[in-house]
Amino acid sequence: MPESIRIGGYVRSPAASGLDATGYANTGEFELSDFLTRWDSLHDDALQVMPERIHPTARIHPTAIIGEDVIIGPGVRVHEFSTVRKRSVLTAGVSVGIGHSIIGADAHLSANLVIAAISLWNYDMRVPVKEIVLHSPGDEPPYRCTRSRFGG
Repeated sequence: MPESIRIGGYVRSPAASGLDATGYANTGEFELSDFLTRWDSLHDDALQVMPERIHPTARIHPTAIIGEDVIIGPGVRVHEFSTVRKRSVLTAGVSVGIGHSIIGADAHLSANLVIAAISLWNYDMRVPVKEIVLHSPGDEPPYRCTRSRFGG
């Protein structure tokens, strides 16, 4: 296990999102434990500095639930019945919602989850071109969906 993890290896600092005048502007330079220790104060400071916590170009569906201290950047889309919980930051162009997916019975979707209805290997996520292939945990061959959209 590494002694230090730089966030910049996993997350880019938000650009063009209104966060450039806040501590979040340098997110990529933080060491993970330092960021986690300072996160609450960074978020509180950002809320004080930002002229609006929800950018006017963001589109939030009326059925979505947004926490009272969530920061939402330009061009963000929060789709039907989505919930964005407290202390979250959605930087420019983020899209929250699940589409073209089947969620199994008694499923609970929580933090650290990715459900991709299109191939994550595509360079332009707006135009799915790669066929979705499902891999099972056994020795069975992969299942070819013959579709470029399917999440599950």
